[in-house]
Amino acid sequence: GIAYAGNGKLVKISNVNVTNAEISANARVGGIVGWVIDSIKGVEISDCTVTGDISAVYNTVVNDDGDKAGGIAGQASSDCFISNCTYSDGTVSAFREAAGILGTSTSGSIAVTGSSVADATIIQDKTVSVSSDPKCGQLIGRVGDNEIVIGGNDFSDNVTLISDNTPENGVGSDGAGLEIMTIKVGKEYYATLEDAFKDIADMSGDVEIELIGDLDISGENTSFDLSDSDVESITICSAKGVDASIISGVDGNNIIGPVYCPSINIELPEGASLTVKGLTFHDDLSFDSENGEILIEDCVFNGSISDYPTADRIEFRNNVFEFDGTAANFYTNNAFPVWYKVENDMEFIFENNTVKGPRGVHIETSRGNVDMTVDYN
Repeated sequence: GIAYAGNGKLVKISNVNVTNAEISANARVGGIVGWVIDSIKGVEISDCTVTGDISAVYNTVVNDDGDKAGGIAGQASSDCFISNCTYSDGTVSAFREAAGILGTSTSGSIAVTGSSVADATIIQDKTVSVSSDPKCGQLIGRVGDNEIVIGGNDFSDNVTLISDNTPENGVGSDGAGLEIMTIKVGKEYYATLEDAFKDIADMSGDVEIELIGDLDISGENTSFDLSDSDVESITICSAKGVDASIISGVDGNNIIGPVYCPSINIELPEGASLTVKGLTFHDDLSFDSENGEILIEDCVFNGSISDYPTADRIEFRNNVFEFDGTAANFYTNNAFPVWYKVENDMEFIFENNTVKGPRGVHIETSRGNVDMTVDYN
């Protein structure tokens, strides 16, 4: 490990593996870096692993310290970006601010993404004295008012936290700048679909949007124009090992209003397609792509879909519709799993789905024709 990182330049640390660590100091203790000091341009720590014990020991002489212990880094006082790192098979302990990845952050931009803590114990050490504000967490201990980004991290595999505080999202304290990322595109993380699509507009080829957590789109912009891009297809799906959902916040709608079904509308270049795969929808939500093709498969719908679709082709395959909403919130209890009013020529395919709700699929045509295939449901 490195006691502190700082030379006036950006420091990059990658592919470092520390095994069976036994690291102890009064403060700012980490498996890879103890302290990212504030006189540098930042540190990037990536693809590193640490096993063993990390401890910050309370100083009985001055009745202080014993804080800022992390499996990867102890304290960040400047920009610190930790990605794809793992701490496991050990114990991180401190009087306060103990965490599996980063003990504390005080300033600079901080990001902890794609990292994990497993088979580990995080302990608020009460041996000598007891902190009234321990701020311990599975990922990060204390965060300040600086910009903090977390996303794509995992501490679900046998991680025990023993502390007087209750962390949220693996973070021991709520900083004013804390932002939770729930979307991953390539190696980048985003908090909202709008942020993600700003970058996707400059991409090309096949683009996969992975949800690394539940995405709340209530009140958010959900219409995106990529028609001038070089994107050939977009897939929205759960990240590997994640059962993600998209939350619209709407339970009950009427296709003619006043409460409408929320819709994610993505206008794509000619010949491009949209796939929605392996997601759960707890409330009402629709997808559309003007003059495009949509495939929705292996999803679970607890709410209802109602829309005036503008896509040329929409397929539902291998989905489960198990309505769990409030039927009375719909006009004349019209809680259809899918209710479309079609005003253009469209191909509609509904195959190998399971419908458990109070109604069946409902398609109306006011203009145009629908080429419909409904089989094996």
